[in-house]
Amino acid sequence: MRPDDVPARRGFRWRRLTAPAMYGLPAVYIGWWAVLVIASGRPIYSAFGATVLTAALALNVYLFTGSTWVARLGRRERRRLALAGWAGQPALVAIVLLIAAGLILPMALAVGAVIGSLVALLYAARRPDTATPPPAPAPPPPRHLPAVPAAERLHAVRSRIARAVQGRDPGRLRDCVPALRQAIADPAQDPAAVLAVADELVQAESELAELSGDDRRYADAIALLNDVVTEHRSIALGRVLLHAHRAQYFTFQAGRAAERLARAVRNGDASARASAERTRHDLYAATEHELRAAVSLATQGGAIWVQQQAMLGLLLCGGVEQGEADRTDEGVELIRRTLTSTSAAADPRTRLNLAAALMMRARQRAGTDPAAQDLAEARVILTGISAGGPPHDQRARGMLTELATIFRPVDARSD
Repeated sequence: MRPDDVPARRGFRWRRLTAPAMYGLPAVYIGWWAVLVIASGRPIYSAFGATVLTAALALNVYLFTGSTWVARLGRRERRRLALAGWAGQPALVAIVLLIAAGLILPMALAVGAVIGSLVALLYAARRPDTATPPPAPAPPPPRHLPAVPAAERLHAVRSRIARAVQGRDPGRLRDCVPALRQAIADPAQDPAAVLAVADELVQAESELAELSGDDRRYADAIALLNDVVTEHRSIALGRVLLHAHRAQYFTFQAGRAAERLARAVRNGDASARASAERTRHDLYAATEHELRAAVSLATQGGAIWVQQQAMLGLLLCGGVEQGEADRTDEGVELIRRTLTSTSAAADPRTRLNLAAALMMRARQRAGTDPAAQDLAEARVILTGISAGGPPHDQRARGMLTELATIFRPVDARSD
């Protein structure tokens, strides 16, 4: 499975559900084979029938987890697909068993169709939400208070989120998230506004995950953004934002994998170390894919294009430290190309990213003339930004301090 087929929330379902299900498939196959042998007395037919039934069950589990292309469907389409899968399962079981018992194929197919239809009707009756219900009317505001427009309420929530993030208060941030979810569910909202709110929801949940360490709500928010993007395909920006957020989520997960790897190394646990290294490699590949997708879909020279191109460059520069191939030169050149954009050239953050990439490359090649040249260029960039004042001067000064620790041994070796 390619890394782009593993969006955020589905990874949790896949690991939690399919691992025990896949380990149990041999037992399911053996059970069906035994039943069919008893019913028909034909081992070859029994092997074929058991294979068909087991494969159908595995496919239903696969679809239920929402894996691969299924997550790109809308809510209604996914529910219809699940309905067809779980209604078809008992119909297929009936057909295979009836043929094993000696019933001719046309009769077995007819009986199976009847059973499948009945199961589908029963399932649909118990799941009335397979069709989107009309939205409930909003309750009128209290008479003693004036009605507050939705835009003002949303602005107030955004302000509270900004204060909660600035104050690093996960409790206050968590209290803001339900209001954003309500705004997304509001059918009266403009699609562009819904997309903007879904984007803000993911950002809020990302901040919350950084503070609390719990990434489940973060994954759910990205899945909700995926639903919004799917339902409003006409907004090209939606797919760009989705890829960008997935890349950020995989980066978050890579940090956790690095912690597990460090813990395994300290404990001398070879198995845990190998598992963490595989996870880190998969997350690196997934992050690169999502960043490249975001760059390819974004408007060249725009703010999102500049940001994602720089993130991709930094990822490539840091790959060699994670056991990946050395593509540091490619990463530096990617960030340099962003500076050809007018908006990027005027943004100190892009130049900070270039300085960071140059420092990464110099650290990897310490003691060489190219490393000294990279550090000299980075020093010029950081000195200019630190003299420019807030809000980026503090970060630039911190990077200058870090640069000195790299530059000193290079000078010593060049002597």
